[in-house]
Amino acid sequence: MVGSHVSRAGVFVVAAGVVLAGCSNVVDGAGRLAAGRSSSPDFPSASIPVPPTSPSPSTAPTGSGPLVTYASGHFRARFPYQPVERTDTGSEDGFTFVTHTAATHEPPTLVAAEDISQPLPESAYPVNLRAAVGSFAASSGLTLRSQAATTFQGHVAQAGSLGGPAGESYTLVAFAYSSKRLYLLIAPAGTSFREFARSFVALP
Repeated sequence: MVGSHVSRAGVFVVAAGVVLAGCSNVVDGAGRLAAGRSSSPDFPSASIPVPPTSPSPSTAPTGSGPLVTYASGHFRARFPYQPVERTDTGSEDGFTFVTHTAATHEPPTLVAAEDISQPLPESAYPVNLRAAVGSFAASSGLTLRSQAATTFQGHVAQAGSLGGPAGESYTLVAFAYSSKRLYLLIAPAGTSFREFARSFVALP
């Protein structure tokens, strides 16, 4: 049973990359993902080393944009500007899932939430979250520099540091909000990610 969850996690992240790729010239690929809000300002640099980047439009703070409530996606977050929203459905290994994504083009900023039809055992959270981070990186055209287990809003999570083709740095977090709902969040590393993560609220 855990094996099917693991293989399904790869499918889960494969559409978000598509969304992010479609919203950004920087990201080239396909993927599916989901996200959350950090209870701390950012992930510890010891766990998730993120190389410093020079200021640019893609690393500008996102705190001044609209606070968007995506009711069907079960989340609220402050984006740089009004995001493009998308819903995908699918099935694999007896599971059905609905993934809701909201993303902006510049800077590339994305939240996704996935509802799954059958509960995921808590013991399977870590391996599925690792698979989600790795699959998203592979499908989105970004390079996974590092990833590590962490917590996100008190939930079991996996955080990753990713790099773009021109040397850009992104921070990603995937976490299990419940046994039947997963989230993934990605934004430019540093202030943009911290502001974005701080603004995120999971909704019932």
